[in-house]
Amino acid sequence: MCLFLYPAPKTKKSKKGKKQATTKTPGGENIQEAAMPHPHGYWVPFAAEQRFEEYEPGYITKAQWTSHDETLKGTLGAAKENGNKIDGLKGFVSSGMTEARDAIKNTQGAIKGTHLAINDAYTAVQDVHSTLKTTYEAIKKNHSEHTNKQDGCVAEIAKVRKLLEDEAKKREEAHQKQQNIQEAWNYYQRFRQAEHYAEPKSSRNGFRSHSSSRSSSSSSTNNDSKPRRRPNPFEERHEPESRQHRDRDLKRAFREYLNEFLSEAQPQAKGPEGNHENHHHFYSYYADPWGGWHHHRQPYPGWSESYDGNIDGDIGQHWAPPPPPQRPHNAARGHRRPRHFQGWM
Repeated sequence: MCLFLYPAPKTKKSKKGKKQATTKTPGGENIQEAAMPHPHGYWVPFAAEQRFEEYEPGYITKAQWTSHDETLKGTLGAAKENGNKIDGLKGFVSSGMTEARDAIKNTQGAIKGTHLAINDAYTAVQDVHSTLKTTYEAIKKNHSEHTNKQDGCVAEIAKVRKLLEDEAKKREEAHQKQQNIQEAWNYYQRFRQAEHYAEPKSSRNGFRSHSSSRSSSSSSTNNDSKPRRRPNPFEERHEPESRQHRDRDLKRAFREYLNEFLSEAQPQAKGPEGNHENHHHFYSYYADPWGGWHHHRQPYPGWSESYDGNIDGDIGQHWAPPPPPQRPHNAARGHRRPRHFQGWM
């Protein structure tokens, strides 16, 4: 006979009022041991343990708890499997979080690099802006200087133009005065010649009476031998009257022309712009050609150069003066002379 002594489990009281969670999972043996009664002090004959176990009420319930024990074992295996899956998922999540954290760190580093690049680009833009500002200030300064120089050049050009215009005006006035003097002298010559022609024959013969008296003795024989032309009384009667009409018409024409000449003695144009024949603006003076540049025709020589002291005796012997030119009353004084006027002087 054997004596089975099963020590009774004693519960430990926790110092704290709360129960501590046990991490050990209970097994089937622990449940069976807790469920069956333990015989304390029972005496069992030798070799009767099997019978005692079979008929003992505590051992009878062992077969009833077997299915529950299997169920608990299956539940424990499923819980372990779920725990393993949860551990794997936890590792996967932790690895994903690590990768995500590394990616975030890399992204943050890239953002920092981009920020530094932006700062460098901003600094370069500021440098370019300062350079452009300096260039703009230099261009503005040079532009102001160029504008001042250009204004000075324009003022100098205006002065030169004024001087050239004044010179052209003076040249035009001198040329006009020379033409007026030449025309006055020509008309004076024609008027003297017309007066010479308009004088009666007796007055003209009076100047030569002394010469005719000298040669009267020598030419008396010739006059006696040649037949004399008898004067026509009609011509002698009408000759002074016709000569008087011619003198009156000539004086009237000369007076009209002289009035017109004196009224238009000054040039009609106040400046060289009024006459388009013999003037130039300042911008038309280009390089002088070979031999010089003539702005207008050479004026006619003055009356003092062509004056002949014996002109009274020479009038009417070589040529006859042409009639005065027909010119409208509103024509400019600077027009060209006719061709037959150019050979007088």
